[in-house]
Amino acid sequence: MESFAIRSYLDAVTRLNNLPISDTREWFFHHGMLFRSRAKWWADFGTRHATHEGLDIARFRNRAGRVQWLDTKTRVPAMAGGEVINVCGDFLGRSVIVKHARDEVSRLVSVYSHITVPSGIMPGIRVEKGDVIGQIADTTGKKSGIHCHLHISIMEIANHIPDRDITWEIMGEPDLKGVKLYNPMVW
Repeated sequence: MESFAIRSYLDAVTRLNNLPISDTREWFFHHGMLFRSRAKWWADFGTRHATHEGLDIARFRNRAGRVQWLDTKTRVPAMAGGEVINVCGDFLGRSVIVKHARDEVSRLVSVYSHITVPSGIMPGIRVEKGDVIGQIADTTGKKSGIHCHLHISIMEIANHIPDRDITWEIMGEPDLKGVKLYNPMVW
């Protein structure tokens, strides 16, 4: 199975988008962007209604030393090869769910959220590591006040849940409905 190492993935995002990232490859994460955080990193910086299911990727230091935000031109690569099993709405855009492995009990998936999805990305297609599966969605007009960012989740989902039913209604309720979350920073 291919690696899901986050450093490798951030390097892939950098290369794919020709980001002017610093030589030290600095990415910045507010604690509210991290797995299992209850803190918000936007608007009032208050508390989320539930723990965060993944990692939000949004800011890096550029070669000039300034912190820069990702934007809607940022293309989103697949972390590893697999099959797209669903494309669904989320509160800031769309989510693409890619299945990487399956056994008799569950399947391992990666989820890419808050993106716009090209017409060719649909359930049943195979993607390879690095294939573009979307672009970061424009969230500037949303009342949430959240900057453009990519949300990544890695989950194990029980096989009894049909692919078409894997949406944020299921993924947002881990453990209760056959969903186990993994920390993308240490996977």
